[in-house]
Amino acid sequence: TGLWITYDDVQSINIKNNYIKQYNLGGAFFWELSSDRQAELIDATFNALNNGIQPPPVITSAASSL
Repeated sequence: TGLWITYDDVQSINIKNNYIKQYNLGGAFFWELSSDRQAELIDATFNALNNGIQPPPVITSAASSL
């Protein structure tokens, strides 16, 4: 298609999710998620590939016993 995507936002993730579903691929992975602070990209992917089932909460800090 001649497109090069160098970052992800919800729109680009949804395009990728549609591609995954269209070609019946096994799933998705993320190389780096430090910019997804509100878990928007993970939520969009989880919802697209898991029929809208809500993901578990994102862990924001380690347990104090560690």
